[in-house]
Amino acid sequence: GNTAGKRQTNILIDNVQVDSVKGFCMLLVNADTLLIQNSSGRYGGRPGSDTLTSPCQWPSGIKFLGCKYATIQHSEIAYTRGEGLNFQNSYYGLAHDNLLHDNGLNIYDDNSSNLIIRNNLVFNTPGINKRYWRNCPATIQPVWSGAGMMMANEGACIAGNGPSFSGCRLNCILPTESFNTVDSIYIFNNLFQNISSAFSFWEGNTNINGVNCIRNIFIFNNTVIGVLGDSTANTIGIVNLYFPSYNVLFNSYYSYLSNARVYNNIFSYDTSAYLHLIPVRKVVNTFHPGPIDITFSNNLWVQSHTYLGTGDVVRNSLPFSVPLLKDSTSTITPCETNQNFIYDVPAGVVGVSTDYNYSARRSPRSNVGAIEFDSSCLLHTGIYPILSAPLFVSYPNPFDQTITVAISAPYSEALFDNLNLEVQDAVGKILLKQKIISAQTTLNLANLSKGIYLLRFQQGQHSEWRKIIKQ
Repeated sequence: GNTAGKRQTNILIDNVQVDSVKGFCMLLVNADTLLIQNSSGRYGGRPGSDTLTSPCQWPSGIKFLGCKYATIQHSEIAYTRGEGLNFQNSYYGLAHDNLLHDNGLNIYDDNSSNLIIRNNLVFNTPGINKRYWRNCPATIQPVWSGAGMMMANEGACIAGNGPSFSGCRLNCILPTESFNTVDSIYIFNNLFQNISSAFSFWEGNTNINGVNCIRNIFIFNNTVIGVLGDSTANTIGIVNLYFPSYNVLFNSYYSYLSNARVYNNIFSYDTSAYLHLIPVRKVVNTFHPGPIDITFSNNLWVQSHTYLGTGDVVRNSLPFSVPLLKDSTSTITPCETNQNFIYDVPAGVVGVSTDYNYSARRSPRSNVGAIEFDSSCLLHTGIYPILSAPLFVSYPNPFDQTITVAISAPYSEALFDNLNLEVQDAVGKILLKQKIISAQTTLNLANLSKGIYLLRFQQGQHSEWRKIIKQ
């Protein structure tokens, strides 16, 4: 990509590994219809950083800057000295079926809108050197393990100058640029293991003219279990809200949060060992004009707190430490032998038909958390053949009326008895489902409206996804 006004389009990054670089592993700028898959970025910003103390810059493992229709899938981002995955000034982004681990902050939404973050495994590794959780490795104060996902508006232009906030947009001049602030974010079917704050809302840059807004955030059917780090580190929340600024004497700039909904999740950690980690923490200026609008409902918590909402249940017996979930999720699968994880509530979103393991969700009631109730307590193995050959290709993309799906060469001789294809909308509603009986199939999707859709191709326990765009 570039910052000179010309945009790159239709970019595929497949089976690319970047390791031990001084800056970003991958930085994609002003790119449209972009797919990263079966790739990895490890140790971003690490070489030569061991003596850095605070303050220091935060590089990203993989960063989408000013991108539109960007997808990352079946990839790994790890050990970054900063944010692992970063969407900045971007919109219509999708991150699914990725391994994000041991980054200072695993996922960051900075001034980006219309994102879907689903079916990812986000974790920190027990026994790893704590410097991997420090953005400035030479600092010595107590530290929490890497955080899950943060949302904020830092107000940084790409090529423009003179940033200001107005109408839930970031506007820049010379040259003119305009970006949505954080808006319409859907976070579901993710596993967060051994992290500190799972979901953080930060006021961002409040020295920029205007009011910046974070709004329409939907966090549902995630499982958060375990924490690592120093028990003496500063107090934080599993859900953390930080809006301390409002100085009416010098300016009236501030940030607000509107329509944040947290429901149908599981939150568990060792409450006796980590007294400075609390379920929900709000830091808001006494004179803040508001709103700081966040509600909780139908969640399963290991500890009680002030902000419990309708249908929230506290279950002190929830397990808080299990083996790493990248190989198996059987230890947290709600079933007769894991009854602590069973809590049946109204389904999260109509159309989200599968769970983290792509097992069918029940309807109209479903189990909380990322994994649906399984009466047989089946052993669910990992779904991350990260660098394996893709099972199928689809073209053209974007498409107009029809799209062709073809089995990739390594699989072209496979039997077709157990091959299925689904077309889903952006929140997982199944619009078309059919068996695949030949090496090449053309789908007539003329009846679909313009927008983003997902293809799911399944062979036994192996699933692959593709984002497709109807123009």
